[in-house]
Amino acid sequence: MTSIGTWSSTFSIDDVLSASVSISSVVADSGSLYWLESLPMQDGRTTIKRMMSGEVAELTPDFDVRSRLYSYGGGAYDVDARRVVFVSDETLWLLDGDELTKLTDQPIKLGGVKIFMDCVYAVQEDEDENSSIVEINLKTKRLKQIVCDADFYANPAPGPDRLLAWTQWQQPAMPWDSSCLFFSKLRETGRLPKLVAGKPGSGLDGVSVQHPRWQPDGSLVYVSDESGYYNLHRMDDGGRVEALHNEPYDFDIPQWIATNAAHAPLGDGQLVSLRVEGKAWLGLLKNGQTTKLLQVSEVDSIDSDGDFGYAIVHRSDFGPAIVKVSASGKTEIIYEIKISHSSDEISVAKSLIFEGPRGRAQAWFYAPQNPKHTADQLPPVLVLAHSGPTLFRTDQYDPQVQFWTSRGFAVLDVNYSGSAGFGREFRNRLRESWTIADRDDVIAGLEMAVNKGLVNGKKAIISGSSAGGLTVFSTLAHSDAFAGGISRYGVADLSAMVGGPKFEARYLDSLVGQWPEEKQRYEQRSPINSVSRISCPMLILQGSEDPIVPLKQSEGMTEALRDAGVEVELIVFENESHGFRGSQARKDSLEAQYRFAVRVLKLD
Repeated sequence: MTSIGTWSSTFSIDDVLSASVSISSVVADSGSLYWLESLPMQDGRTTIKRMMSGEVAELTPDFDVRSRLYSYGGGAYDVDARRVVFVSDETLWLLDGDELTKLTDQPIKLGGVKIFMDCVYAVQEDEDENSSIVEINLKTKRLKQIVCDADFYANPAPGPDRLLAWTQWQQPAMPWDSSCLFFSKLRETGRLPKLVAGKPGSGLDGVSVQHPRWQPDGSLVYVSDESGYYNLHRMDDGGRVEALHNEPYDFDIPQWIATNAAHAPLGDGQLVSLRVEGKAWLGLLKNGQTTKLLQVSEVDSIDSDGDFGYAIVHRSDFGPAIVKVSASGKTEIIYEIKISHSSDEISVAKSLIFEGPRGRAQAWFYAPQNPKHTADQLPPVLVLAHSGPTLFRTDQYDPQVQFWTSRGFAVLDVNYSGSAGFGREFRNRLRESWTIADRDDVIAGLEMAVNKGLVNGKKAIISGSSAGGLTVFSTLAHSDAFAGGISRYGVADLSAMVGGPKFEARYLDSLVGQWPEEKQRYEQRSPINSVSRISCPMLILQGSEDPIVPLKQSEGMTEALRDAGVEVELIVFENESHGFRGSQARKDSLEAQYRFAVRVLKLD
């Protein structure tokens, strides 16, 4: 009899890889619809697709459309009057009908790209990591700096009367800590930009403002968390600012990537998304109240064109889809990524609310699911700690999660203190508490699942990538609840992360404390200095070309673990960066993780 955890499954590794198609960044223009679609079997190449008159076509078959701004990218393309501008291989291109024009001759990091009239507006990051907003003329190809005094910029939004709005922030703040919204008249010199929202000079304790969008009536709608939650606000054409609503839910998420896609005008309201205790909704905001239209796992992006709105949504038991929304709130799926497995093969997550040391937290629980097998005992469990750490996990269909549940594993995906989507107070629980608040909630989440009789607590593996890898290391150094740990490009030495890529160079000021004043705290919390407390086997996976968490982090942790007598395996994937894009690397990574879990938990 096949033991639980090693069930035969129709979710082969090749199935998982081929099913990992994603769609993102919807743009509606001139009656046509555009989006980005990743092609996992082409090493994750991303292309622009267009739906026109019901027909779908690929517009960039020879390009990988991708921004590298601030390492995380975003805003790699835009469309106006069917003219498409896009970034590929650090080059800006214009596709106008069948004519393709190269707009930049030298490598350039651009993101948040917006096309308006005869120009492209974008955020540029130069070789010294200085940020600015630039204007590129479509006819002359001349590049001109518009704004360049802040540490970081995002969300360039050109609008009526040659107005340009944008957001900016200063270190040590991240954009979700403190940012400001400005606007200015283009081609007007000698006048300072006008502040719309935000608190300049407030350090880490300001207001997060993002995603400005000009409206047909000349007003400017944007998102601010001054109430404690990301809600929508508006500046009218006379400069008066008002909150459009006051609801205790996040209608946006922290901005890691430079996009303008959180809301869009629709009829006399706004097409929006909101998150309620981890669950997401597509909604319509009118007269201060939100009508929930469609419950989904997450909303990736929103746009509108005329009488219709569009949103890319993720779902728990189907692939991602594009939803068309009428001004009355009627929804219709017009495009979706099909999945090859039936509903009885898919494990759909349940949201579990539990008490951690700092208050309520949330986790997604996936039970084992396989119509060919029946569990006769409590399942082993894979506990996931998400990256960021100012990110979050949803219950969207993830073929990699299904890979585990179809073999008899349970999966517990924890949104620990500090995760996004639960309001500013919840995010701030991680202030100067990184490696403590996150690990405590992961441990509390496992205890909750054990106490509810959902999993076998003696057969638990913890896994995480990047910041989640740090949570893995820290948890294993302070708890014996897990039989093994898997880290994918995880942080091991906090001190070595100081002064890294500029976007995150001061991130640790809020998560750990000011450097070098709190140097001792950095050293105490760095897992590389606590390896003697780790007693279970570890698997470490790392890309050789990772600019965010360099290879030396994983190499140093591996050496320290071996010196301490801990069983550890390090696998390095050549030419891979922060996250594995290549088909072979992703395949080898998943195979290695499963072999490790089966061996450590003695399932075979």
